[in-house]
Amino acid sequence: MRQGAAHSSAVPLRYWLGLLVLVVVWGSSYALIENALEVLNPLRITALRLVLAAALLGVIFALRGSRLPRGTRVWVRLVAVSLCGHGLPFLLISWGQTLIDSALAGILNAFMPLSVLVCARLLLPNEHLSRGQALGFVIGFVGVVMLLAPTLGWPPRGALAGQLAVLAGAASYGLAVVLARGLPPLDPSVSSLIVVVLAAAVMLPADLILTPAGQPWWPGWNLALASVVFLGLGSTALASVVYFYVLRETSAAFVATMNYLIPVWAALLGALVLGEALPVTAWPALALVLSGIAIAQGGGGRAARLVAAARRSST
Repeated sequence: MRQGAAHSSAVPLRYWLGLLVLVVVWGSSYALIENALEVLNPLRITALRLVLAAALLGVIFALRGSRLPRGTRVWVRLVAVSLCGHGLPFLLISWGQTLIDSALAGILNAFMPLSVLVCARLLLPNEHLSRGQALGFVIGFVGVVMLLAPTLGWPPRGALAGQLAVLAGAASYGLAVVLARGLPPLDPSVSSLIVVVLAAAVMLPADLILTPAGQPWWPGWNLALASVVFLGLGSTALASVVYFYVLRETSAAFVATMNYLIPVWAALLGALVLGEALPVTAWPALALVLSGIAIAQGGGGRAARLVAAARRSST
């Protein structure tokens, strides 16, 4: 990290532009999934975006002349990170959006940074929640309950099932962050390629087996297919390169500000461009979740690094 770059006031304009690109690209993912669902099912969307991302990251890997890591334990950990950080959440969020709108999915996924704190507390023996982190989690959780309240019932069905699927995807991202903390230092281009390829190696066969034969792989060049291509090449592959560049040149606390902006962009895009109607509780609930993130961060330090790492895992 460059000296003086830890404070946002000292960050050069090019890094703010990089942050803006990430907010737009990742915040638009939910609307792109909404478009893709018009033609393709969630499993095929997941498989296609992973295959496309793996192809592009493979080219970057070859151009950089990087090397793959060695060791069985490292690869076992990478498999777990790939499934929890890519395959499973991509599928859960896409499936959830068959039942709820993209704007609501973007708001619900804002809970992801707070889920990292809980996963770390449960799985890492030396990780303890401070009072500020615990308070932030509770406030954020209240925001989520506010969103779920109108649809609560048992068994979960309809909109509630879709919302729970997106929340499960957010929790999966959080778990991936905790699992990734056990990895040795790896070149970003190497780790990005490996986790995407491993996730594709699971999701592609699953798609070939489970998706009905009539589902097209290449349904003509239309908005749905263009959305999948952008999800793979942009949101999953190129955005990770921009992310690692900005993170390396600035700080985790600076990059963590994305978590306040991405859900707002996703909600606005869904409401204004796709014409989605948000529930009346959406904006107050989002305010609570974002307030929880701010309190949990506690002005930087370990919480800020965890919150930033949560977004890295969701590329």
